[in-house]
Amino acid sequence: MDKKKKIAIIAAACAAVVAIIVAVICIVGGNSDPFKDLPVQGIAAGEYHTSVLYADGTVATVGGKNDLLSYECAQWTDVQSIAAGSDFTAVILNNGFVQTTSAFQGNTTFWRNITAIAAGPDHLVGLCEDGTVVATGNSLNTAKYAVEDWTDIVAVAAGEKYTAGLKSDGTVVLAGALNGDVSELENITAIAGGYTHLVALTEKGKVKVIGDTSADYVDVDWSGVKSVSAGKEITVGIKKNGNVLIAGDNKLGRCFVEDWSDCIAVSCGLYHTTAVKSNGKLLSTQVLSGNENNLVGQDDVASLQK
Repeated sequence: MDKKKKIAIIAAACAAVVAIIVAVICIVGGNSDPFKDLPVQGIAAGEYHTSVLYADGTVATVGGKNDLLSYECAQWTDVQSIAAGSDFTAVILNNGFVQTTSAFQGNTTFWRNITAIAAGPDHLVGLCEDGTVVATGNSLNTAKYAVEDWTDIVAVAAGEKYTAGLKSDGTVVLAGALNGDVSELENITAIAGGYTHLVALTEKGKVKVIGDTSADYVDVDWSGVKSVSAGKEITVGIKKNGNVLIAGDNKLGRCFVEDWSDCIAVSCGLYHTTAVKSNGKLLSTQVLSGNENNLVGQDDVASLQK
C-alpha cells in the first residue's frame, strides 16, 4: 500500500471517529433542559395564583387572595426553581437555600443544599443534594413529615396528607396517608402529587396513578407521555409531541386544554391550569365563574409574559 492510500485511510478513520463523537453530542444534547434559552424558566399554580420564574432569576405572580403574595415574590432574585402551595410560593435560590412567601406556616431557615422542592397544599418538601429529604409545614397531618430516614432520593412530590419520594432504582417511598399502595410502582422516572392521589410516569411513558380507584383522574390509561402534573381531583400529562392530556373535575373550565400543543411544562391550580410552550409562551385556562371569590386574576398569565 503506497503512502497516499495510507494517508487517505487514516483520514477516513479520523473523520468517522469525529462523526461518531458529534452524533453522541447531538444525542446527549437532545435530552437537554427544555427551558434552555427561554425567558421563562418555570411556572407554578396555587389555588388562586400563578407564579412564573424568569431566566434572570426573578419571580412574578398574578392572583391570590392577598396582594402581599405578589409583592413578596417580586422581591426575590437569584432564583433557580419554583413551587406553589394553596396560598404560598416557594423558591430555591442559587445558593441552595429555600425561601417562601409569608403565608406559609413552615420553617425552611436551616435547609441547605436543596436541589428540588415540591409543595402540597400546606407543606413543602425539599430534596437535598445528597439524596436525603426534608419537609416542613403546618402542624396538621404530621405523619407526612416523617422523611428523615429516606436516602437515595432523586425526586419528591407532596399531597394534602402525604409526601412521596422517588428513589434512584425507580421505586417510590411514602410518608403519611394515601389511598393505595406505592410498592406496586416500578421503573418510575417522575412523580407528581395531587391532593389525594399520586401520579407516576414510567420509563416507557406510561402513567400510573395511586389513589381512589373510583375517580376518573385515577383511572387513566395514557402512554407516550414525557411529563406529569397533578392538582386537586385532576391529573395532567404532556405527551412527547407536546399535546396535553387531562382527566378529572372540570372545575370552572380548568380542563379546557384540547387546543394546547408544543408544551414543555404544566401546573394545576384549583380553578385553572397553566402551561409553558417550547417557545416560552405562557398558557392558562380561563376561570369561568360569576363568583368574584373564585376569579382573582390567577389566569391572567399574559401579564407575566416576557
